[in-house]
Amino acid sequence: MKTSTIARLLMSFLLALPLHPAWADEAPSLSVSFYKKLSEAQNWLQKKHTENSRAILQKLTEQANNSAYENGLVWKALGYLHYQNGDYKQAIQAFEKALQFDIPAVLAQDVRKLLGQVYLSDGQYQKAAQHLSRWFDSATAEQQAGAEDVRLWLAQCYYQLKQYQKVVVQLTAIIRQYEAENRQPREEWLSLLQASLAQMDAVQERVNTIKRLLVWYPKAEYWLALASAYGQMDKMDNYLATLSLARQKDLLQSESQYLSLASVFFSRDVPIQAAAVMEEGLRRNIISANAKNLRFLAACYTQAQEFEKALVPLQQAAGKTEGGETDAMLGNAYFQLARWQESADALETAIQKGQLKQLTTVWLLLGQAYLNQQQYERAVYAFRQASQDEERANQAQQWIQYAEYEKKRHEELGLIKSPAAASKESSS
Repeated sequence: MKTSTIARLLMSFLLALPLHPAWADEAPSLSVSFYKKLSEAQNWLQKKHTENSRAILQKLTEQANNSAYENGLVWKALGYLHYQNGDYKQAIQAFEKALQFDIPAVLAQDVRKLLGQVYLSDGQYQKAAQHLSRWFDSATAEQQAGAEDVRLWLAQCYYQLKQYQKVVVQLTAIIRQYEAENRQPREEWLSLLQASLAQMDAVQERVNTIKRLLVWYPKAEYWLALASAYGQMDKMDNYLATLSLARQKDLLQSESQYLSLASVFFSRDVPIQAAAVMEEGLRRNIISANAKNLRFLAACYTQAQEFEKALVPLQQAAGKTEGGETDAMLGNAYFQLARWQESADALETAIQKGQLKQLTTVWLLLGQAYLNQQQYERAVYAFRQASQDEERANQAQQWIQYAEYEKKRHEELGLIKSPAAASKESSS
């Protein structure tokens, strides 16, 4: 609070203190000497000589002949000074001291309001709420109607105290009043309200609040909050539409936002859109080009039957991993493109690296890659490795029989040489 503001507030209590009905017969008054000293303190404040003002006020507190009203005013003034200097502890002590005297109810109300603010600034939320709620309960209907600041302070206290329903009560009252008067509610009210509703899992009410926020304050964080709320409600079409709109507005700024949108596209069987989101995030350096993200991009292309596009991210990811899973995915992509030797090379590398979740499948695919190259011996060897899996032994045996049949048929047709013929030719 600025010094000039403090001075004006002090003077308002000296010259224009409204009288409470209990004081109507005998208005509180100040002695001439006290008034002069208080005015002198005010003059020093206007000149920004805080220490001089504080020294005068401190001496006034030590006078034994002060009335209760005078003591209340001087301790209140000291509270202002300490609050201005950022000394919340001394400000609290001064305001609490002012309330110890038998001061007019109007002055007590003002001190209590100030004390609530200081407790709030000092992080003492319980005490702040006690003083502010007491002020509110004692205020007139007219004062309550204009007490937006007090309601907000109370809401902030209750939020810190995790009393979210009380936050909603205070903020809803302000917002409804503003909307009834066709006035724009403040952003901090709506933002704190939706945060409280989120803590209460009041999802539909939160959605309604976020929509009101977007009407007045169409910021990225609120679009994303709306998407999050739809996700929580399992309204994935709304979630997807909201995040897609946020992307069009260039509002997605974090890796988690990009990955979330891509994951929903993927789960909704729109893999090519998921891949587009991933590519954009990688291009903007928002998504990390780590093995996990590259494998997911490749999975998007694979599900979309875009195997050629899956090769580059798989090649990059394979170079960043010790295990063979990515190499197995790369081998499958080559296989789908009928690039048999490259498929076999990648699958062999996958087996060498190990840590495969579906080793039998990799052996079977490797056997087929060799079979398509008419490398029957290698194909049979791969299928025999797969046959060690009891659950898939029959499948592997069928491939072995097929490979041996094809080998024999090609030998009879003279398309390949039998081992015996090759040996005889070599010896001669």
